[in-house]
Amino acid sequence: MVTTTAIAASVGGLAVGIVGIAWPFVSWRAVANLEKPKFVVLEVLGQKKRSFYDREPAITIRQYAPYLVAEVTAEGKDMREAISDGFRQVANYIFGNNIAKGSGETSEAIAMTSPVSAEEDFRSMKGGSGEKIAMTSPVATDMDGAKYVVSFVMPSKYRTKEDLPKPKNPNLRLREVSGSKMAAVSWRGGARPTERIVESKKEELLSALKEAGIHVEDASPKLAQYYPPFAPRFIRLQDLLLPVKE
Repeated sequence: MVTTTAIAASVGGLAVGIVGIAWPFVSWRAVANLEKPKFVVLEVLGQKKRSFYDREPAITIRQYAPYLVAEVTAEGKDMREAISDGFRQVANYIFGNNIAKGSGETSEAIAMTSPVSAEEDFRSMKGGSGEKIAMTSPVATDMDGAKYVVSFVMPSKYRTKEDLPKPKNPNLRLREVSGSKMAAVSWRGGARPTERIVESKKEELLSALKEAGIHVEDASPKLAQYYPPFAPRFIRLQDLLLPVKE
């Protein structure tokens, strides 16, 4: 005889299975619909072997349009800890811990950028009653020695940094990034990036650029992460970027 408990367990197991199957699609759709920095591909250098896990061009040369960022600097921490700390601070700003333009003490929520930190980080976000800022992608991390600058790209509806809500966090800066020419090595899947992985991708990028006769303007890389770390490995997408000379 089938008991109520057995039926409940079966239904629960089926629900978990459905969620497990649907989660990769949900993660992909969530990030695919986010606004991203605008760029055009000027050149492709080589092509990686096409596989289920890695289908991105090996190296691309891109021309980026200007955009706005909200950013914080983390020093004296490892990369993962710095990204997590920076993410929390900038996410707190876009969730409403700010003062909306022309509203005195009223805040504004800004649509959020692509998450980097783990799911529990979202649960700890308190934000504020300010303006919510729309989410975009990716979350970028500039690396220069032991210094990490974690930034979210702001939605294009904000034309200048003066249009953005004023941050309440004194560590957070609003900055206008001018148009730039960047070399990018892209990869999909694998573990969350570490210092070792970043250094390996940087060497791969520098080697390809040297072979193509393209000169780097600054050897400090920028890591762009398009998916949260709890997304399935095979859909995670990362770029490592270096500015190149015109």
